Amino acid sequence: MKQVSERKQHSSRTSGKNVLGYFKILTDGTTVEIKPLSVKQENEFDVLQNYAHPFSPDTLRFENHTFVLNKKLVCVVEYQEDMYFISYGDLDISVWGRTREEAEEAFAFTFYSLYLNYCIEKDEKLSFKARELKRKLKSIIKNYHKL
Repeated sequence: MKQVSERKQHSSRTSGKNVLGYFKILTDGTTVEIKPLSVKQENEFDVLQNYAHPFSPDTLRFENHTFVLNKKLVCVVEYQEDMYFISYGDLDISVWGRTREEAEEAFAFTFYSLYLNYCIEKDEKLSFKARELKRKLKSIIKNYHKL
């Protein structure tokens, strides 16, 4: 029997504090016991299906292109109507996919496209807003590698 894994969020409330963790859980009926190491008392666990866990990449890869970033891009992730949506407002990126992986791939492709269309282009060929976007991108990208 093939085991399929899915990502679920578990929230443990202890002593009035929320402790969040993200785990891959097998969906073949296997029982999983979660033992918090630094929590003395477990009061409650919630399991949320299709939880849109955070997406904060500090490296992006698209095909043979790799971007090492100066900072993590803290993105908004949503799950609505059987679709994952990822957005990053500072660069006006909004992407979606049927799976989480598809949405993350779309994000990497969009970032690469912005790099290709703005960072490589000469300033005199860009509008004022395009030059601003180019500066933002260049300030975010620490290193770019093409294999």
